[in-house]
Amino acid sequence: MQSNVPVFFAGVSSIDGYRSHLGEIYNPDDGWRAYIIKGGAGMGKSTMMKRVAHAMREAGVNVWYAPCPGDPDSFDAVVFPDIKACLMDATAPHIVNPVYPEVCEVMINLGDCCDHNKIADYADEIIAVSKQSDLLYSRATRYIAATASLLADSYRVAVEATDMRKAAEYGARLASRIMPRTGKRGVESERFLSAVTPKGHIFLSDTLTSMCDRLVIVEDEYGAASRAIMSAVRMTALEHGYDIITCACPFAPDEKPEHIIVPELRLGFTTQNHYLKLPCDERRIHSRRFTSAAALSEHRQRLSFNRRAVRELINGTVSTFAEAKALHDSIEDYYIDCMDFDTVEQRTKIITDELLARISRRS
Repeated sequence: MQSNVPVFFAGVSSIDGYRSHLGEIYNPDDGWRAYIIKGGAGMGKSTMMKRVAHAMREAGVNVWYAPCPGDPDSFDAVVFPDIKACLMDATAPHIVNPVYPEVCEVMINLGDCCDHNKIADYADEIIAVSKQSDLLYSRATRYIAATASLLADSYRVAVEATDMRKAAEYGARLASRIMPRTGKRGVESERFLSAVTPKGHIFLSDTLTSMCDRLVIVEDEYGAASRAIMSAVRMTALEHGYDIITCACPFAPDEKPEHIIVPELRLGFTTQNHYLKLPCDERRIHSRRFTSAAALSEHRQRLSFNRRAVRELINGTVSTFAEAKALHDSIEDYYIDCMDFDTVEQRTKIITDELLARISRRS
């Protein structure tokens, strides 16, 4: 996978558990073909997706990748927008059910390739380790909820010091100037560009630089001015008729758009703060234009405490996810020992051949 290939998280661990947009990556009413893969740990789901994606790239098809936040080296999905096709891991926690079975979606059950009698010998071990892993994920979710609470507290402080209306009006004017009206209504897709993972807090900044020739960066440590600006940009882009990809903050997925990409214009709007760093030097909007530094300084200790506590909580979340992944990997070892990977490979070839035929039909 190269840095110029778009990569998004289709789901992340959030304040209320796993938040997924996996079912939104394809449109069952628009001629898409979705391969919905079911199967336990170690059954070859991610390997299947990687091999099909490699074959599609060799055939000249654009590929979008969705890494798994629980293991960023694995995939939750691979998407081929040129031929309206995708493969996805639809096993819990990112459950996807078919809308039009076999018409649009094809169910791939890799459990059929597992020796059920042999895996039964490991039943007690698998169940015990799975329960331990579930407890760790529950703990991590509580850490994330606590992190979100502290970030929300800092946000409330910043709101009191910020002219939110001025920031929103600025965002609307900026978006209107860059994106003239088209006479239609835009369509929004939702993804994530950041997630807390066993490898740390990951920000997929390469996706922004690969998809956007122009970036507008809003620098804002506490998220008040940036939230007003980004919300106004989002609304204006849709009203002016542009399809957009909105990437929300995992700690406030219903309230805080952090990144907005307008593919048609190769244009992006993004937030930069302590956790989201961009290496490029693009146009920057500083929150201090809208936020009173003097008003913020009155709450210096509170904000400093929140910042330190957030850092510790994120570190705790990362280490907890790492423990859970280690247990998950041990479960994979049991299943790997019981799998018929020759059959998995045969199914991978069938899918690849079907997609190559799909390319020919669309040529």
